[in-house]
Amino acid sequence: MSRKGFIGFVVLPLLSFAAYLATHRPMTDTVWDVIYSEQGFFELATAGCFAAAGFVMFALWVGSAGRAPTVYRLFFVVFSLGAWFVALEEISYGQHIFGWQTPQSLLAVNAKAELNIHNISDNLLSQALRGTGNLVFPIGLLVVPLLVRWRRGRAMHPGSWAYFTLPGAELATLVLIAQSITAIDKGFKAINDHGLFIRPGEVQEFYWSLAVVAHAAILSRRVMSARESGISSVSQDAAHRTGPASRAA
Repeated sequence: MSRKGFIGFVVLPLLSFAAYLATHRPMTDTVWDVIYSEQGFFELATAGCFAAAGFVMFALWVGSAGRAPTVYRLFFVVFSLGAWFVALEEISYGQHIFGWQTPQSLLAVNAKAELNIHNISDNLLSQALRGTGNLVFPIGLLVVPLLVRWRRGRAMHPGSWAYFTLPGAELATLVLIAQSITAIDKGFKAINDHGLFIRPGEVQEFYWSLAVVAHAAILSRRVMSARESGISSVSQDAAHRTGPASRAA
């Protein structure tokens, strides 16, 4: 990792987490509203990061035509749509921003009387998404990249499945911070019957969103850099599969 990458992926996340630990207890209702409300920093920043990741991956889907196999371009567009879905759900499709009323059909089934589906049926989808996130983020963005790095050496082979889908080790700090927030809070609850943090789940989602937009940027830069340099990852993948014997023949 370069010095610039170390600062961006390690130093800044750690500094932001240290700042959060030092100031996570707001002193006034006004500060609480600015930080933790449905229109506060964490909610809007999380939605913004997921939306940005959606745009980056959509641009990658468009720009990778002829440079990435169809299956990975499908991954790009699914990634994009998934990120946009989470962003819209996070802001309840603009309800709190524009002051829209919740339809009567949702009032009876939505746990927070909001214009979204993740709080329907006692937050069933919200709990499912959070449980999925607690598996996907540490496994997909930390464990699997480390295993690939260990098996294949320092760099991912251009044209491999990991080349088109995984980050390197860059996101380890963000993922570890995200997972530690709820773990620490649960530990305090077990000891003192109350948590350490205010809305730790929302803060965890914020760090997840940073990891998602960083993941999108890493993939986009990797694939588009290969394109700009005139290297076709699809061709490299085909050459890698055929092997030296086939090329010699």
